[in-house]
Amino acid sequence: MALLGWGTLAGDFGMRSLVGTANPQTGWGSWNWGNYSNPKVDTVIRSSLSAVDPAERENYARQAAGIALQDNAVIPMHHQIATWAMRKGLRYAARVDEFTFAQQFRAE
Repeated sequence: MALLGWGTLAGDFGMRSLVGTANPQTGWGSWNWGNYSNPKVDTVIRSSLSAVDPAERENYARQAAGIALQDNAVIPMHHQIATWAMRKGLRYAARVDEFTFAQQFRAE
């Protein structure tokens, strides 16, 4: 069992490492500590990583995640929700890594 925090700009990046079949030559499965392996998941992740169209890429990523979750490759136990509060007149674009940088606040 492991508790991981993983944030990426696109879902397929993380899946390659977390549920991709371990392969030291390609770097796949580097965080796949349960040694999960499903060739169909690998194929769909590859399709996602090579898709140019954002909607097509997201569709493949959702397919891969669905298969992996159905296989119980990972068991989500916690979903972090970050919250920022600020005074009126300021805006801040939340980051996936949850870091807060003062220089990224903007006046409205």
